[in-house]
Amino acid sequence: YLENAYGEKPVSMGLTKNGFVVEVLVSDNGSWTLVLTTPKGCSRLIGSGNAWVELPERLQSVPL
Repeated sequence: YLENAYGEKPVSMGLTKNGFVVEVLVSDNGSWTLVLTTPKGCSRLIGSGNAWVELPERLQSVPL
């Protein structure tokens, strides 16, 4: 639905220690959605917004 309605596609995902799947979906115009899916398959919208920006990778020789 998010792809058809907002042009958002998954750009990253991860698995929590408890087995939840976290997904970030982003569109070309900068809208984004954060979704959490339980181990039983129930998904929840955690947050959404605009102005998503990809940060450049930090160079390993540059300290934080």
